[in-house]
Amino acid sequence: LSITFYRELNGSDFLAKVENWHRTCAWCHTYKRVPDGIDNKGKKRTKRIMFTGAPSPKDIFSVVYGEKASDKLKKATFERLLPCIVDGSRLPYDFVTSAINRTTRPYSMESWEWEKSLTITCALINKFRHDKFKEEWKMALDEEQKDRSYLFGRLLAIAEQIENYALYTNGEKRTTNAERLMHQFKIHPYKTWGILNDKLRPYISRLGAKGNQLVELMTEVNTMLDFEDFTSRKQLDDSFLLGYYCQRQIFVDEKNKRIAEKNQKKLQVAEEK
Repeated sequence: LSITFYRELNGSDFLAKVENWHRTCAWCHTYKRVPDGIDNKGKKRTKRIMFTGAPSPKDIFSVVYGEKASDKLKKATFERLLPCIVDGSRLPYDFVTSAINRTTRPYSMESWEWEKSLTITCALINKFRHDKFKEEWKMALDEEQKDRSYLFGRLLAIAEQIENYALYTNGEKRTTNAERLMHQFKIHPYKTWGILNDKLRPYISRLGAKGNQLVELMTEVNTMLDFEDFTSRKQLDDSFLLGYYCQRQIFVDEKNKRIAEKNQKKLQVAEEK
């Protein structure tokens, strides 16, 4: 056996560094499962819960390199992560870029795996930008944020919602163009947005008045971008995923609220009967 990581710290310093990690690398996640009783067959049930906090080193590794990466790489990753937690060292940016590259290819993962990848990647982006640029990014949508990449991320989420809504009303279920072109969108935002806009037209026509609110929101966000920023060939910064997540989460919350209200009405009808 050998000691691969050794530090001498005051207890208070150690706790402060660990607390700082959990505070600055935090995001809202939904991948954690907890016990939820026993089912009819006597098997233990679990349920998914929402929590706000820093992802574990193990979960960070799975998002950065994938579940099938070697044990040797896992060991090396943990050795690079520990100083970030215990010493307050800056998070290696190659972790962030690798996580972004995997997350911007949602079609390559199961839905639950991609949701986990998205929130953990946002946590890593948040952590890196906090430490390097002293920036504070909100987990909720910031409608006053004028950052170019953040606004393009919002546009991508709106485009995805328009297509999803059109597919739902027509009884279809498949990967949207926004999801398929996400990685390309990060590299060539202006060019890819033109492609997405063309592909959205038949869905907007199909929705008619039902899609007016989403189209108005898309126009509103679009006008927040300066012409030079909008037409620039420069690729998007990592903050585009923060804008995408925050705008998308608005739609997710609205959907969950509608489902909860529908279930509540069903329950009330059942009780009345």
